[in-house]
Amino acid sequence: MNIVSYVLGTYVLLPFFQSSIFKHLKRFRAEDDGAVTVDFVVLTSSIVLLGVAHAVDIAKATTNLSDDISSCLTDDIGDIVEFTSTEEYFAKLEAAAAGCSSK
Repeated sequence: MNIVSYVLGTYVLLPFFQSSIFKHLKRFRAEDDGAVTVDFVVLTSSIVLLGVAHAVDIAKATTNLSDDISSCLTDDIGDIVEFTSTEEYFAKLEAAAAGCSSK
């Protein structure tokens, strides 16, 4: 044993290991009561954030879909009302179906 390790062990490490701070750190490391709570909070917040992100995407897609349906109803299907014969009605109906299905 050399002098440095003797001095380090006697005057530095030994008092630290006998101090109340070391005892508190050792007890803190052994306790795991709050670990489940932290895991629950992290998992719950990540699920909520994923839900919010998808809700924004769904809202945008719903708005686009409603705009397409509105234009289909006003432009394509609105023309069906004005017809003079049955053949013209079915021709306009098929044109409206083709126009609406392409949107």
